[in-house]
Amino acid sequence: MENSIALSASDECFAAGGTPKTIGSAVFFSGPAPGLDELRELVAGRLGGLPRLRSVLLPPPGPSALRRHRWLVLDEFDPVLQVRAEPPGTRLTELVDAVARRPLPAGPPPWRLRLVPGQGSDGFALLLTAHHAALDGRSLEALLNVLLDGPPAAAPKPAEPQHSPAGLGRLVGDLLHHARPSRRLPGTPAAPTIAWTEVDPAAVRAARRSLPRAGISLNDVLLAAVAGALREVHGAPSGWPGRERPLYALVPVDLRPSGAGGELGNVLSAARVPLPIGQDHPRDRLAACHAALAAPGFRARAVNAARLVGGAALLGAWAPRAAGAHVISASYAPVCCTSLVLRRGPWSLLGRPLTGGFVLPDVPPPGVVSFFLAGHTRTPERAAALSLTVVSHAAPPAARLMAAFSVALDDFAAGEPAIRL
Repeated sequence: MENSIALSASDECFAAGGTPKTIGSAVFFSGPAPGLDELRELVAGRLGGLPRLRSVLLPPPGPSALRRHRWLVLDEFDPVLQVRAEPPGTRLTELVDAVARRPLPAGPPPWRLRLVPGQGSDGFALLLTAHHAALDGRSLEALLNVLLDGPPAAAPKPAEPQHSPAGLGRLVGDLLHHARPSRRLPGTPAAPTIAWTEVDPAAVRAARRSLPRAGISLNDVLLAAVAGALREVHGAPSGWPGRERPLYALVPVDLRPSGAGGELGNVLSAARVPLPIGQDHPRDRLAACHAALAAPGFRARAVNAARLVGGAALLGAWAPRAAGAHVISASYAPVCCTSLVLRRGPWSLLGRPLTGGFVLPDVPPPGVVSFFLAGHTRTPERAAALSLTVVSHAAPPAARLMAAFSVALDDFAAGEPAIRL
């Protein structure tokens, strides 16, 4: 224990709870699968120097309410334990469902890389999974940047101005916001379900063109399409049971400074925004989502939330754990929306081109549904491939929500010239 270090307050938010906390990413390649020994050698050579991937998650020493979990950094990880091959004929849908529903075993560093042969007509997949306390979504992107072959990294952008500490009035306002409950999704939560599909980039471009010169982002389109999908499944909110109040979506915010995109761990916060489920027209929903995400207070609220969690951690480890449980609860934000694009393509693994992939969010608590829109650039011209993953622990199954998302996305009208993702 003398060589171990305490988890950050942000990592501790994900260290415990009633869900498995397993996140991941599946990436697809064309060509024959590499040999297992060859893959293990590559992983050890490229990822072995990263301390977070050599770290074992230890329980809190002493009173667990007061002390945080700890990382014990090993000299090296064992690639035989960390990198495994699934037998031929493995169905990826069943494998993903199984690994998402159970926590990673204690002992080795809490991540695994699985080689899944026979995916598609001529290809294979890699499935990377990890405990959320070890990695966040941006960390998954950073690992793929290291593991895969691609164009050289671009020069870091100039550092963005740092937010000054919030005044007392702003902190009080944010505390009141965090205490305000969300409207819940209709229906009785069912068992968790997972679904994923490819998303047509042309449909996303059409959505972004539907409000010319507005600077519509990928996140704007995601939230607006999710709002439309929930209306498609549940109907107009006037027919929902319960008290009329905003339905909030939680949107993760990366807090890494410019040039530190490769930092591993949970360097993130989140802010919630009201989903415009009361708006009838897709463009109105898109405009409302854009206004909410572009507002100056959106990122500031996420930054202040991280500061509040860090300050509360001084009271004991129970505080960040309670904060982590609160922000993913159905009473706070029954919807989570995340987007992530692996840029600078094309990418390959040992000469096999990357053809697609998706990100696996962790299974949320009952009453919550998570949407993850992911993509990668697959040509030097930056043409993008996109995918959507839905993890539902609410009443509608993930497949139904996924289909409704596609309908909502197609509802956006096209108009202006294409906008590059």
